[in-house]
Amino acid sequence: MPGRRALTKTRTQAGSRGGGCLLRAFAIVLGLSLMAGGSALFLWPSFTAWQSQREMTKSIDSVLVREADSPEEAFRSKDGDPAYEYLARYNRNVAEGNGGAINDPFGIGTDEIELSEVGLEDAIVGSVTIPSMNVQLPVYLGATSAHMELGAAVISGTSAPLGGASSNCVLAAHRGERYGVPMFRDIESVQVGDLVIMETPWDVLVYRAAELKVISPSDAKSISVQPGRDLVTLFSCHPYGANYQRYLVICERDLEAERAYLQNADMRSEVAGATSPLSILTSDVKRVTEPCDSFELRAERVLRVVGLALFVVSLLVVVRVAVKAFPHHKDSEPQHERPQHATHFRS
Repeated sequence: MPGRRALTKTRTQAGSRGGGCLLRAFAIVLGLSLMAGGSALFLWPSFTAWQSQREMTKSIDSVLVREADSPEEAFRSKDGDPAYEYLARYNRNVAEGNGGAINDPFGIGTDEIELSEVGLEDAIVGSVTIPSMNVQLPVYLGATSAHMELGAAVISGTSAPLGGASSNCVLAAHRGERYGVPMFRDIESVQVGDLVIMETPWDVLVYRAAELKVISPSDAKSISVQPGRDLVTLFSCHPYGANYQRYLVICERDLEAERAYLQNADMRSEVAGATSPLSILTSDVKRVTEPCDSFELRAERVLRVVGLALFVVSLLVVVRVAVKAFPHHKDSEPQHERPQHATHFRS
């Protein structure tokens, strides 16, 4: 009967719509779950790194108090400064071979009362910025366990970061995240020619990577002073996830780049931008194609890009399903058939 057939058709359409709604709801939930997984693998680590980097920057700013926009106009005077004189004496002893054994457990940085008396509170002496690693870390005197949890640390028996001929400031940092900051995790990303910027209350010192080297933990000669050279050496465990070797990036002072950095606000902004969230994200993607000796690090980088892909794909799925589930108002209005008017033709 017509009435019964119409009722059956209506119920079938209603069931079809109900099944479609369930499928769309399932697709949205699945898409959101994939987005959460992608965020956990890719976005969340980068976000926490940026947040923790901001906290480290506060520690750095407490030491590098600048009173002018131009760095060279804002340095603290070296003349009569007890902290500078203390470190300069120490550097002379290191250059003459009297700075104590390298990584001496009782060397510089271990007596924080003495450092505080000369104005080096909390043993912080400045910062190191490494654009190719997307990090800016506070620099502590003495590579103690406590200091290396918080940033980069000057290995005792090597030079303090004052620059000058016959000096080698060796900065050690963990090869992995501490409080969300990758520290020297990506030390293999630094290539010959890349910039490393040291800042202290008295100077900005600009170095360029000159040599990459893998050594044994007992090789103290490779991190000692080289007569006549002004060096900063980045030092960390190798390979990633292990500690049976050490990876070095030996950097030499570049006075021309230093002058350009001090005089060019755009260059300083570019260096500062290396630790922005966008720079960290894009660098994480680019590093997938970089050569790397560490299998664990390669796997971690691939997982992060997989996380990005999951996030993007799931976002597209959610948007597409949502558009279909909630069509534009005009499209959702019922279409009423217009009455057909007879047209009469005269013969």
